Amino acid sequence: ANEPTANDLSRIEAERALLAYAILREWQRPPGLNDDATAIDSDVLQKWVATARQMLKEADRVSIGDECIGEVLSGSPNGTDGIWPAEPIRQLMEDLKSDPLDRGLAVGKQNSRGVTSRGIFDGGRQEDGLASQYDTWSKHVMTRWPRAGRLLREMARSYRIWARREDM
Repeated sequence: ANEPTANDLSRIEAERALLAYAILREWQRPPGLNDDATAIDSDVLQKWVATARQMLKEADRVSIGDECIGEVLSGSPNGTDGIWPAEPIRQLMEDLKSDPLDRGLAVGKQNSRGVTSRGIFDGGRQEDGLASQYDTWSKHVMTRWPRAGRLLREMARSYRIWARREDM
């Protein structure tokens, strides 16, 4: 996409862009999430994403916009089957087929983990546990939501790499 560099922006546009970026970084609730944060209204989610993507298209910001949308959606609760992300987001992934959105989901979920601590000899046990969980989830969703299954499998792979780093 023809996304301009910061040098193409006026001072006011640059300030607005920084403010928008800061807002997106703090946004943790996917549109359509119910009050007790246990389920997502698929219709609300789909309408919001369609509107946001149309606005991003008009502003020539589709790629980075999809990544930011993915990060917002990473705040999804687990689905009714106990697997993250919830089913409406898995279906959205299949419908949109957007690599940047998928990447944003993974980045947002991994970043939501925050700072970790461990005993001096614990190594990568925490990450190995997460990798196993993501692998299990991947196998359960792969046939119905292959994009989500691949994303979960890739997240498991990343956690295994992090685990070996911690072991060292």
